[in-house]
Amino acid sequence: MDSTFGFILLGCFAVAILKGVVRSVKNPISAVEYSSLPAEFQAEIARVLPDFTPQETHLTKNSDTAKVVGQSAGRTIRIEGEFDAHGSMIEFDLEAPGGMHSKERSTREDLPARAEAEIERLLGDPSPVFDRTRVSAGTINEEPHFEFKGYASDWKWEIVVSADGQLHELEREARRARH
Repeated sequence: MDSTFGFILLGCFAVAILKGVVRSVKNPISAVEYSSLPAEFQAEIARVLPDFTPQETHLTKNSDTAKVVGQSAGRTIRIEGEFDAHGSMIEFDLEAPGGMHSKERSTREDLPARAEAEIERLLGDPSPVFDRTRVSAGTINEEPHFEFKGYASDWKWEIVVSADGQLHELEREARRARH
C-alpha cells in the first residue's frame, strides 16, 4: 500500500508542476512600471504600507496577477495581488522575510495594545465586525509576533504583527460564494 500511495502522491505532484508550467507559458509574467498596476492594488498597498517604495514590478499578460518587491521600514517586502476577469482584486498577499516559529494558541485579549491597534488599522475604518477563527502567538527572529485569522466583510484575513505593531504578513482573500 505504501508504494501505491507514493506513486499517487508523485503523480499529483507531477500534475501540479505541469499545470504551473502550462499556466506560465499561456500567461507569462513581465516587468512593468508600478504606475501600470491596477489602481485598486496600488491603493491597497498605499493604505497598508504608506511608506512602501517599489523596486521590482511584474504583471501577467492577462493582468490577473501582479507582483511587487520593495522596501518599507528598512525591510524588503513582497506583495502579490490576484484579480478576477473584471479587474477586481480577489487576493492580496504581503510578506516580509522570515516565518513565525513556536506558534501556540492565544486569545485576542493577549494581544499587546500596539498589535491590536495595527490589526484594527489594517481592517479599515470603520473596522467591520470581525469573526475571528484563531489567534496564535509565536516568534520571528526571536521577537514576539501574533497571527490573527478570521473573516470580516467579504474577506478572509490572516494578519501577522509584532508585539510592537509592525506588520509582518497580511493575506486577504475574497470569500467564495457558497452554493
